[in-house]
Amino acid sequence: MSLESGTYTIRNKINNNPVGRFIVEDRSLLPKRVLSLPQDNRSELPVWKIEKSKSDSYRLKARGGVTTAIDNMLFALLLEEEGLLSPSEWRLVPHPEHGPDVYNIVTPDTGYGWTVTGEDMAQIEVVPILPNAPTSLFEVVPLEHE
Repeated sequence: MSLESGTYTIRNKINNNPVGRFIVEDRSLLPKRVLSLPQDNRSELPVWKIEKSKSDSYRLKARGGVTTAIDNMLFALLLEEEGLLSPSEWRLVPHPEHGPDVYNIVTPDTGYGWTVTGEDMAQIEVVPILPNAPTSLFEVVPLEHE
């Protein structure tokens, strides 16, 4: 059940909040936080570009910034550079028992994965996960299905 490259929305399963960058950010080129955003009917859902790279790996982009873990927190990089702040590859591990589009999003090398606390505006953490815990499950839906 692999994903095709394309445009998606991502929601956490603990409270169905959208995941993405906040609409208001500083204007620097520093990495931008990726958050569990509040459900707000006035705002558009954050859009993600998911690009299939290696066999089971993907690059996930939030508003143009490719994601990576920095100090166990999820950020979007505006400048892709090799070295300390290089983009991460992610594996999307399906969990069909929780729904057709539900995944853990983990690093291929460490197995650390995205986790949410359930609070609005909390930054996504990249830590050891419990695969079936709602805090570590994300719904990744193609945009045309929204």
